[in-house]
Amino acid sequence: MVGIRILDIGKPKLLGIVVLFLLVVLIAFAAIPQRNVIISPQEHKVTIGKNVYNITLGKNISQGNVTKYIFELTRKADGTGKNFLILPKNTKIKTASELLNAIPNSNVVSFWNSTSQKWIGWISLRGGRGKNFEIKPNTVYEVSITKNVNWTLIVN
Repeated sequence: MVGIRILDIGKPKLLGIVVLFLLVVLIAFAAIPQRNVIISPQEHKVTIGKNVYNITLGKNISQGNVTKYIFELTRKADGTGKNFLILPKNTKIKTASELLNAIPNSNVVSFWNSTSQKWIGWISLRGGRGKNFEIKPNTVYEVSITKNVNWTLIVN
């Protein structure tokens, strides 16, 4: 785990820094040769004031052309179920509703739109509320869950 204390830079700038950091990590993952490889889950903590945010890169298990990413998504005892994750390239998940349908016990997904400087979200309530936005690889998404779950994403 890596602890980072960020002071007075604002959430939009912080998110940009976090995205850049995670892109560097993902590029390193992409450079791994195609053989059986297991990489421990990587969780990074980002602290803004009193708030601590966890960003999870899934455990990566590669066998030939198939890669499994295992995400350990948690809900805190205080009721907060926010998790930040990045989907790898070649994912078949294309929309916010597909992402929530794929992750058990999930109910909200959102991301920071750097152009509009606003959070864009989708809630899986009564057929869905909000914007059913496009899911893009190498983008940080905030997913809220109702209870702890280990989610496996298979990518060919």
